[in-house]
Amino acid sequence: MNFYLVVEGEQTEKAIYTAWISYVFSTMTQAERIEDLQGNHFIIFAYKGNPPTRTKLQTHVENVVTHSNIIDHFFIIADAEEESVTCRKQNIEQIVQSILGKRRIHYSIIVQNRCIETWLLGNRRIVKRNPQNELLRTYLTDYPVHLQDPETLPIPQEFINSPAAWHMIYLLAIFRENNMRYSKTNPRDALPKSYFNQLCDRVATTPHLPSLKRLLDQWHDLGGTLPGYPALPEPNLTAPPS
Repeated sequence: MNFYLVVEGEQTEKAIYTAWISYVFSTMTQAERIEDLQGNHFIIFAYKGNPPTRTKLQTHVENVVTHSNIIDHFFIIADAEEESVTCRKQNIEQIVQSILGKRRIHYSIIVQNRCIETWLLGNRRIVKRNPQNELLRTYLTDYPVHLQDPETLPIPQEFINSPAAWHMIYLLAIFRENNMRYSKTNPRDALPKSYFNQLCDRVATTPHLPSLKRLLDQWHDLGGTLPGYPALPEPNLTAPPS
């Protein structure tokens, strides 16, 4: 089985999804070229910046069509940012369908609500209940992300930037409290399997992070191994595009 992924971030998302796929599909190997997708491989590209326009997606959709004999599933992964998940997904769907025409491929559109950092806020284990940092104490008092869904984390009234930017600030405060490192160029301490497992546990035990759950459900249906999900005997590659 071979996957083709296109994500928003050149460094953050590519590093995170490379790690996550290795945990869920342990026999898969990352390929550097489409021509190297010779069974149990995945390849990741970045479209570099939201929103994912026709110009940014055209080449990738055409690549998947051209190599549909070796690509089993195509993932388009985007940030919702200030749009709703439904709106962002519909916009991408229209772009993909306009490029495909009558051609068919197996693909999924996954919208991160609001961004990858929103999902990373789902690790309850790293949230200290009595942090030393005064700002983090305020954040947790106003909206405790270990108890409430990070996807509905609001921005403060005085904050003039985007929800995604606020979620990044909140995440960095948690990381600093734990002497952990994270940046857009190096998401180092968000990469370990133990971190990913905590996100899976959050999805499995709460109704939180529904946009992440959609990705995990899709990977499970394709034969992936995830904490809290029953094992499947064979991947389901006959489902219609969604």
